[in-house]
Amino acid sequence: MDNNRIIDIDDFYNRCEREKITPFAATSSLDNKDVILLTDDIEELFKICKLNRINTIFYYYGYPDISNYRIDIDKLIEELRTRYERKLDIAMFSLQYISKDYFADVLQNLVSKMQMCAEQQNQRIVGINEDEPDYFQAFVCLNGYKVAVFLNVEWDEEDDESEPLMIASKFHNDFLNELDQKLQERISKATDENRIIKEKKEKEYQSALKEIEEFLKTDDKIMECKFKNARQTYADQLRMKWGEKIGQTILQKDVKGIVEKVYTQRKSI
Repeated sequence: MDNNRIIDIDDFYNRCEREKITPFAATSSLDNKDVILLTDDIEELFKICKLNRINTIFYYYGYPDISNYRIDIDKLIEELRTRYERKLDIAMFSLQYISKDYFADVLQNLVSKMQMCAEQQNQRIVGINEDEPDYFQAFVCLNGYKVAVFLNVEWDEEDDESEPLMIASKFHNDFLNELDQKLQERISKATDENRIIKEKKEKEYQSALKEIEEFLKTDDKIMECKFKNARQTYADQLRMKWGEKIGQTILQKDVKGIVEKVYTQRKSI
């Protein structure tokens, strides 16, 4: 980490002494109503002191806490898997014809991406010195407000292509949110496909019932079933045969109803 933008404490004290300003260490306690200068040049703050005859300045040095940036990869993988399984279990209740395997790559691809990003970040923070400040804040009191300036550094700032480091909690949330988005996109697509398959299955089902009815109109065996129990047994045989043909279960009540209807019609002739 290059902290050449952070003013050294001795240099800061010497600068205050030259300007006849007394510095006091303070906590970082600015809020929304305070004024934060757009500049990152502390000279602007000294100009304000001179113009307003301010002889007191408050300052705060912030230090990096590497634990806030280190990504626990195993923990995040478990969080992603748990969230994935919970949301998918709920979705599967309405996806009768879609396999869970349809969604497997959503988690796999995201975990691979996350591991790469996390390993890069964890590698970058290895050389960061937690004893060197990564930002400096100074402020003065003016007309009931705090007027402040910030000086901070960018880790790996010599690498223009590197992404800024991310707080671990935000890193976790970003990937959890990305999982939600990608999984929802896949669930929406699966819902459309499930509807198409369901409509096709229903057409095949109704077509099978019509075929059974047409078959029974010329089938001699049905007329040999004088008793209802015999007809119901025969109905089960037909149900199993056509069920295998269309690859889905045909309900007993549907076929038995057809058998009884056709038997009654033919018997009355």
